[in-house]
Amino acid sequence: MPTTKKTNHRSDRLEEAVATLIQNQAAFHSNMRVQAEIREIRRHNDRQFAEIIAALNRHEQTLRHLPEAVRGKARVSEETIKLTLNKTLFMLLSSSCSL
Repeated sequence: MPTTKKTNHRSDRLEEAVATLIQNQAAFHSNMRVQAEIREIRRHNDRQFAEIIAALNRHEQTLRHLPEAVRGKARVSEETIKLTLNKTLFMLLSSSCSL
C-alpha cells in the first residue's frame, strides 16, 4: 500500500507540472502574438512618421523659397515658420501616439 500512495503522489505532481507547462506555453504564445502586433504597429507608425516628416520638410522648403516680397507682405518670419512646423509636428505625433 505505501507504494501506491507514493505512486499516486508522483502522478499528482506530474499532472500538476504538465498543467503548469500547458498554461505557461499558452501564455508564451499569447505574448508572442501581442509582441508581433506591437512590432506591426511600430512599423506602421514609423512609416507614418516618415511620411509626416517628409511632408513637413517639403512644406518648409516651399516656405523658404517664397520670394522675400511675399514673405514680407504676409509678415511670416522664418522663426514663425519653424514654430508653426514644430507645433504641427507635435500635434500630429500626439494624435498618432494616442492610437
